[in-house]
Amino acid sequence: MAGDPVDDISTRRLTIVDDRGRVRATLGPAPDGSVELRLYDGEDRTRAELAVAANGATSLTLRDPAGEVRSCLAVGTEGDTRLHLHGTAAVSLHDASGQPRALLGLDEPSGTASLSYADVDGGSC
Repeated sequence: MAGDPVDDISTRRLTIVDDRGRVRATLGPAPDGSVELRLYDGEDRTRAELAVAANGATSLTLRDPAGEVRSCLAVGTEGDTRLHLHGTAAVSLHDASGQPRALLGLDEPSGTASLSYADVDGGSC
């Protein structure tokens, strides 16, 4: 049974560990003045990072099982946004009913890019 909730907890850094004592998440400031939330897999590799840089820029970075960055969504200090996708990547845009209407893809090994559209009935256009 849980105790009464606490109204406020102050700490410089929060580290969450699993039942084996392995670090699974950290939240806190970094030496460069940024603040980060990092999520780790069972092999102690960073898989996801949410950060606010010292200058106010924000980013969400996702990594593959080898630790390579595969996608990053960033918002700069002036509100400019960037979405970076690495590897064999695709962006799919769907209409209000959930049907895919546009697909932008990249096959990394061949370097081939594709762009396709679908009409309301799902046919190519």
